[in-house]
Amino acid sequence: MTHALPLTPDAYDVQLRELGLVEHHSEDALDNLTSLAARVLNTPTAMISVVQPSQDRQFFKSCIGLPDMVSELRQTPLSHSFCQYVQATGQPLMVDDSRDNGQLRDNEAVRDLHMIAYLGVPIHLPDGTAIGALCVVDRKPRPWQHGDLETLQQLALTVDHLIALKQARDSAEASEATARREAEARKTFLAHMSHEIRTPLNGIIGSTDLLMRNVTGIASSPRQQGELLRTVNRSAQSLERLLNDALDIAKIDAGKMELAPTPFDLRETIQDVVQLFSANAARKGIEITHNFTDIAVGELRQGDGFRLGQVLGNLLSNAVKFTDHGRVCLCLRGTPQAVHITLRDSGCGIAPEQIDALFKPFVQAEPTTAHSKGGTGLGMAIVQQMVQLMGGRIRAESLPGEGTTFFLSLPMPVVAPALADPDRGDDQPPVEADAQILRGKRVLVADDSPANRLVLQKLLESLGAEVDKAYDGGDAFGRAVTTRYDILFLDIQMPGYSGLEVLEKLRASPRHVAHDALCIAVTGNTLPSQVQQYRDSGFDAWLSKPLRHSDLIRALSPLLAPAGPAEA
Repeated sequence: MTHALPLTPDAYDVQLRELGLVEHHSEDALDNLTSLAARVLNTPTAMISVVQPSQDRQFFKSCIGLPDMVSELRQTPLSHSFCQYVQATGQPLMVDDSRDNGQLRDNEAVRDLHMIAYLGVPIHLPDGTAIGALCVVDRKPRPWQHGDLETLQQLALTVDHLIALKQARDSAEASEATARREAEARKTFLAHMSHEIRTPLNGIIGSTDLLMRNVTGIASSPRQQGELLRTVNRSAQSLERLLNDALDIAKIDAGKMELAPTPFDLRETIQDVVQLFSANAARKGIEITHNFTDIAVGELRQGDGFRLGQVLGNLLSNAVKFTDHGRVCLCLRGTPQAVHITLRDSGCGIAPEQIDALFKPFVQAEPTTAHSKGGTGLGMAIVQQMVQLMGGRIRAESLPGEGTTFFLSLPMPVVAPALADPDRGDDQPPVEADAQILRGKRVLVADDSPANRLVLQKLLESLGAEVDKAYDGGDAFGRAVTTRYDILFLDIQMPGYSGLEVLEKLRASPRHVAHDALCIAVTGNTLPSQVQQYRDSGFDAWLSKPLRHSDLIRALSPLLAPAGPAEA
């Protein structure tokens, strides 16, 4: 039997209640053991007594031979208890005649319950904690034998096994109930996710169909075409957010979510996040306000600004989504070591009993609200787990019809400007979006997806590049060893050879005529450990999917920048 650290009085009493050991209902298995103990040891009285010092009582979970009033109440104060000494010491107690025992002769059980001869052995919780005694009592003196003690200890061991069985059964039932709830939550989540995915897909497929057909009167003017393209863009971004939410939950659950704390401008980060949702709020007639207290202009904080933006983005997105009139207020207060954030909206609110479930994955608001407002039920779970990952705290207060308020505290100490990273790149001039930075460059794009090849080809051609395409890893290797390319874009996952294998074979091939070509990994796998693998394998940079013009510029610009003066 294992022995755990002593339970606190509250935890001790809670465990007794959860196991039903201080409840009045009878249990046949325990009653049978009590009866068997009395019969085998030939005593008029036998009990299974559970001692609760914090309640000043012993509770008889099973008993025979006690006075009617005690049997009905099933308890006595500890002033009438011999079992309390068994529970306190965890050792058997053998008393031939309590009237001659200095510890027990003044115990009121001698007078009121006629406890003269007593034999009790401890009973335990599964962790080894003694909780009381299985005992037998005689109303006259009796010299107990060692065999009597062994018999009662064997019966008490059976009581321990029954208690452990009760705990295992209760745990299994709780696990089964939790599994059923989670299965139902996942079923609901999949239904919501299907709806959420189909909505942007409808925008993408419908808009592109109209653009391709270009039927007279439909999408024929530049303005109409622009509207359809904006719909495609917004819908694609919605799909990306859904995917990122699902991936973030998976990474957090797997313990692979990592923070990248660096000095960042807190005001700038907040203003960027607010700006993202201002247009949606304006369309609904909602005002988003934000203010700073004790946070100076230009002040730098140490923390993961990207994750902070993600947390506040999820909270602001929900605030705007569930608010139909009024405003959303974001207030930030700084201390030298932390940032305290309050986000208050005037939306539909949440019932108090739903607050605890708010941060659980796959759980949403009241079904009709969730159906009308949308969402997958992942955002708030991501928020809480990211806040915890950053060492912070978050809680919510809400009432139906009165809005919701979130309170966040995050450890983000002020960083002196001199300690900030001088290579953050904040002062680098932005590259013009239409700069022909690849004019005169010959580029190979290797990807097994025709759509990805086309998108990357058009992006590169817009920068002035001459583009060749390879359809898998083998094709990419064959072209690269015979053609002098300036840049190779290699998809990491391709049939034949992966991007990593293509690069390895090229570096080892004497026929490779472009050993000085820049090599860029193109991938949807962008965990820090994966990115490090690309760099260790010899890639000069990496480009994440989905592909964007701005990301391509950022990946290429440092590689194509003119070399500075050689260091002495």
